[in-house]
Amino acid sequence: MKKMILAGLLFVSAASAQAMDFQKANGLPATSIRPFQQESPSDQAFPLGGLWGVGFDSIPGASAGSGLVPGISTANALALRYWVNDRFSMEGKLALSVTSQPAGVSGTSTTGAWGLGTQMKYNIARPTTYLLAQFLGGVSLAQLGQTSNGVNPSGDPVGQTTTTLNIMVGVGFEAFVPVWRALSLEGNVGLNISSVQAHSAGSAQATQSSSSLGINGAGFTPLNVAIHYYF
Repeated sequence: MKKMILAGLLFVSAASAQAMDFQKANGLPATSIRPFQQESPSDQAFPLGGLWGVGFDSIPGASAGSGLVPGISTANALALRYWVNDRFSMEGKLALSVTSQPAGVSGTSTTGAWGLGTQMKYNIARPTTYLLAQFLGGVSLAQLGQTSNGVNPSGDPVGQTTTTLNIMVGVGFEAFVPVWRALSLEGNVGLNISSVQAHSAGSAQATQSSSSLGINGAGFTPLNVAIHYYF
């Protein structure tokens, strides 16, 4: 029995040595043999290049008010993303909204907004299979208009139109859901250069312009969040 066990050990050692010699001869990296410890396909780093993604993101100035959660911007835009390769992606954003409600006795108040934006992302690291560390930059243009009819004694509509041009650079993360890798959640923080022009219409028309340098979004919203589905 001892001779059989010894012969088996010698056979395994010889097979391992031959495998390592074959790897070296063919320029392959030497790897240790670990029986019953094969890597699961779900644990492997899946490729990103060629994937399309649709989701929700935000464009500064394309919605009225601040976010529902203090410090977090509200998603107000649809986004379409394409991964050129495993490192670099490009995307476009579109925001459209119109709301109307009663104002005064017989008047109405209408709020309309639109926004266009583009953004690029570069993966600077992949700490785990499901987590990406990213650098990003983008530019957007948005307009928000608020008009009230039937509230001015002169009969003229009263309102304001605000146009926002925004340039942003920052860092962020993107995390894929382990049980559903097609879905990702992401967040980022960045520095914005914004140029805002506000035009008031009514009995006293006026135009005001301002520029600012600050953290994401309108007001203090340091964290921008988004969600995407890939196919």
